[in-house]
Amino acid sequence: MDTQVKLRGFRIELGEVESALLMHPDVREAVVDARGKGMDKKLVAWVIASVGAKDFSPLRDNLRTHLRALLPDWMAPSVFMFVESLPLTPNGKIDRRSLPDPDTSDLSALAFVAPATPTEELLAGLWAVVLKREGISRHDDFFDLGGHSLLATQLISRIRDSFQVDLPVRAVFEQPKLLALAAAIKSASAGLSFALPPIEPQSADSPKAPSFAQQRLWFLDRYEEGKNATYSMPVALRLSGPLDIEALRASLGWMVERHQSLRTCFPETDGVARVGILPASAFEFPIHDLRRLPSAERWLQQRVDEHATEPFDLACGPLFRAEFLQLGKHHDQDINVLLINMHHIISDGWSLGVLVREWEIAYTAFVRGESPTLTPLPFQYSDYAAWQRQWLQGDVLAAQLAYWKDNLAGIPELLALPTDYPRPAQQSYQGAYRFQTLPADITTALKAFSREQGVTSS
Repeated sequence: MDTQVKLRGFRIELGEVESALLMHPDVREAVVDARGKGMDKKLVAWVIASVGAKDFSPLRDNLRTHLRALLPDWMAPSVFMFVESLPLTPNGKIDRRSLPDPDTSDLSALAFVAPATPTEELLAGLWAVVLKREGISRHDDFFDLGGHSLLATQLISRIRDSFQVDLPVRAVFEQPKLLALAAAIKSASAGLSFALPPIEPQSADSPKAPSFAQQRLWFLDRYEEGKNATYSMPVALRLSGPLDIEALRASLGWMVERHQSLRTCFPETDGVARVGILPASAFEFPIHDLRRLPSAERWLQQRVDEHATEPFDLACGPLFRAEFLQLGKHHDQDINVLLINMHHIISDGWSLGVLVREWEIAYTAFVRGESPTLTPLPFQYSDYAAWQRQWLQGDVLAAQLAYWKDNLAGIPELLALPTDYPRPAQQSYQGAYRFQTLPADITTALKAFSREQGVTSS
C-alpha cells in the first residue's frame, strides 16, 4: 500500500505523486514525503534527474508545469530537491528518514496571495463554505481544492444569492481560479440584462406547480407508466446500539413535517402535473422484529431488495418511505437497519445526506426527551419552483433555449458506447454497480485526462 499523508485536510497518496513525477522524461527516480508541522507542513520531492546540470531551476519549473497537468495543486510538492542518489535501508528500500533536509529557498513564488478586491473576498468566503476549508488564495483552483460538479452547482447557487447574477455552472469549469471567476462575476454584473427576482415564501393555500426538473421526471414516469424504480433513491443504514422506538417514530415524523418535499405528490389534471401536499399523518414507519428468526440476514436482504425496487405512485404518494428492522445482538450490541427510499422527483443525492444528518440530530434529541433545535427552514422547495417559473419565462427563457439549441446542435441521438452485451430493444432498467480500487498510476492518468477534457473524474 502506498504511504499516505494528510496535508491541509487532504489525504495524499505519496505513490500517486511519485508516479506522476516518473512520467516526466527527465526524471530517473523520485521520492515524495511530507516535512514540517502544522501550517508549515509541505510536500517535498527528492529527484534524481536523467541528465546532470549545474542549474536545475528550468527542470524544477518544468516539473511544476508537468504536475499541474496531472495532479491538483494540493498534491504537488512545494519543494524539489535534486540529488545524485537516494539513501537506502539494509534491505534495499528507500530510507525516508535519511533523506536530506529540504531547501525552502524556492517557496517564495508559492506564497499565499490574499484576495485583492471586494468581489474576490466575498467569493473566497463562498469557496470556504462550499469546500469546507479556509485560507483561499486568489490563485487557487476550485477543482484542485477538491471541488467537483456537484459542489460547482452549489457554488453557483451561492453566487446567485450573494451577487445577484445568474452564471451558468460551466463558468466554474471555464474559470476555475478565484481571480478569474471573480472577474467573470464582475463582468456579468456590469452587463446584467435579466434581474433575478427574490425567492418568496408562498402561502399554504396557493396553487403549487412542479419545478421544470420535477415536470421532466413526472413526464418520464408517465411515459414508462410508473412500472419501474429507475429514479428511486434507496439507502440502508446499519446501526448498532439500543433502539428507542418512540424516538425513532417521532424523529421520522418530525423530519416529514419539516420538509414539505417529503410530503409532496403529483396528481394529474387534464394531462398536466399538479402538486399536492400530504398531511404528516399519512406516513407510517413500520418496524419489523427479526430477532427470533433463524434466517434474519437472508430475510433482511430480501426486504432490502423489495424496498429498493418497489415503484412509487407519483399521483398518490407518499414518495418517501422508511422502515426499521431489528436484527438482534452481535458481539453484545443490538444491530438494527433503517431503510429509506425516496423518488428522485422530491430529492437528490446531496439532500439525502442532509436528511440523514438531520434525522440523527432529531433522534438524539427525542431520545433525551427534548425537541430538535434545528433552525426553521426559510423556504420550501415549492417556493423555489414558483420562483423558477416566475423568472424563467419570456426573454430569459428564450435566451436559455437559444443557448442550448445552439450548443446541442448536431449531437448524436444515441450514444454508442461499447458494451459487453448488445443494447436490448426495450430498456430493462436492470443493472448493478461494483466498487473497484484503482492503482495510483491509473488514477493519476485518469485525473490528467479529465483535466485535459475540462471535466471532473468524480
